Amino acid sequence: MIYGMLLFGEILKHVFPDNNLGSRIIITTRLRSVARSCCSNPNGVVYKMKPLNESHSKKLLITTAFGPVNDFLLSEGMDLILRNCEGIPLLITAFADNIKERQKMEEQYFTKHLAEFSGRTAEFHSVEERPQLPDHVRRALTCIFRDLPVELMTLLQYMNMFPRGYMFEKDCLVMKWMAKGLTHSEGEAECHFSELVDRNIFTLVPPTGEHNLDEAEPCRRQVNNLVLQFISSITSRAAFVFTGDMLTSPEPTTIRPFSEICMPRWVALHSPVPNIQGVMQTIDQWGKNVRSLAVSGLVDQVPLNKINNLVMLDLEGWKNLKHEDLLQICNSKMYLLRYLSVRKTQIRKLPMQIKELCSLRTLDVSHTQISELPPQVFELGHLIKLDLRSTKIRKLSVKIVRLQKLQHLLVGGDTTFSLIKYPLSFTAALGDLACMRVLTITCSFQQCADEAYQDAWLPSVKKWRRLESLTIHCGLGSSMEFLGSTSDPPKKLQKLKITSGRFVSVPQRIKRLEHLSFLQITICKLAADELKILRDLPKLKSLVLGLEFIPREERVFESEGFNELLEFSVECPVPWLTFMQGAMPKLECLQLKLCSGPEARRDSVPSNMQPPKYN
Repeated sequence: MIYGMLLFGEILKHVFPDNNLGSRIIITTRLRSVARSCCSNPNGVVYKMKPLNESHSKKLLITTAFGPVNDFLLSEGMDLILRNCEGIPLLITAFADNIKERQKMEEQYFTKHLAEFSGRTAEFHSVEERPQLPDHVRRALTCIFRDLPVELMTLLQYMNMFPRGYMFEKDCLVMKWMAKGLTHSEGEAECHFSELVDRNIFTLVPPTGEHNLDEAEPCRRQVNNLVLQFISSITSRAAFVFTGDMLTSPEPTTIRPFSEICMPRWVALHSPVPNIQGVMQTIDQWGKNVRSLAVSGLVDQVPLNKINNLVMLDLEGWKNLKHEDLLQICNSKMYLLRYLSVRKTQIRKLPMQIKELCSLRTLDVSHTQISELPPQVFELGHLIKLDLRSTKIRKLSVKIVRLQKLQHLLVGGDTTFSLIKYPLSFTAALGDLACMRVLTITCSFQQCADEAYQDAWLPSVKKWRRLESLTIHCGLGSSMEFLGSTSDPPKKLQKLKITSGRFVSVPQRIKRLEHLSFLQITICKLAADELKILRDLPKLKSLVLGLEFIPREERVFESEGFNELLEFSVECPVPWLTFMQGAMPKLECLQLKLCSGPEARRDSVPSNMQPPKYN
């Protein structure tokens, strides 16, 4: 289906003559890849539609349903519908078509009907407690999903494992997909994630404050409630994901009787289940067949010792999780468990028995009260990802170098993990983690200036041949020249973020990083040839640039280069920047952070700044 649309885009280019008379053909599609293929040139503009705001959503709903009328017809029920539609025109018009069929009814009747549909606050996981989608809405959603590949539909059905309104980060969701075996590799998982974003099925959660490209917290996404309900209805019929409501439902039509063929393997418990112990005892072989279990909210008394064949155990946000529950998990011989998350719980320590989880590959203890890791954690020889962000851990054991398969070491957020607290041998030993792919650390001002630490640091950087993301939080004003002097930087690096530290100029060796897509650095001068280094990075999409100097002449961004740049943030004393026509052709976000000082002269500021211009 997608291939056919892409082929259509290629054919369309040759049907109409290129006579330079200013004619344009506008093509609308849900897929960015299709839109890009239809452009007349590689740098053609693809306009990405944003969700409608509240005012436009109301206007679309009312005018489609009733024609040009006053806003007083917008009832409370319709207002609730608009919230669920989240500004998506396809869903708004589908509801409007449904209202059209009811125009002969009295306003009070259909207002009540719509309010009953949108006003329910029950979990979307409970099929029995929510009304059916109107036929027009179901048909509209069917149009979205009918051309989905099987693998994408499977990934979407997995989203029913999360509570309603769940907001997720890409990296966390990708790791869960991989732990569940839904994707074969991280690269494949990220491609599927990008396609779901491209189709507007995964929507961006609006930031609470001003959007900063260099903010520490990654962007979060969610699935639209109506889309999730549609997926859930498909899932329930196929007995794909079981919830607490489905397990306790007395209705025989809700779910087929448990049998050898239909046994719960993916179970999500997000609301209290009455007599959960009794439910599990009445279902033979229940615990032996479950492979994935997600528990959150106020659920209590889950017999974890009876579910010992788990591959994935996601306890994120479980308010009633206790230390005794973790002991139960570790002592239940869960030899198959590959993923364990206690993220955003009140856990204060991990039990020493955690070494019994010998197959564990992902351990997520982020956003907890844990202040120290037991030595037994470093005996988990298969561990690939260790997430310690926003915990009270201030120091790691040198034994971490035993985790030879570790690829992701995340210690950012509120954690102040500083190498200055460790001996030189520890800094040098970090290089032995040859599989390292993602690393976030904190370095003090003294460390960056200490030649002994620099000499221990550089060999480690050279050994990280697989490193894809490096974030270093430095002491304010730290010189990072030693990092730019490395003769052989990791060639697979995709993200380089240096905060508070500075370089004299753009490091020459950055041009070797052909896969770099995110770069944040601060420099003390920017000559034309140094700007060329940045502009020629072939895959650069986000650039956060700090200029620690008063420019004496304008910095000109030519039409060449920065072909893939989407976001550009620059912090400087005065904005003496000029963008030539055609510069940064794909730019979607431009931020200027001005910090004018006493040296800034009025005559050094240009009379105007030219933003990017497009035909």
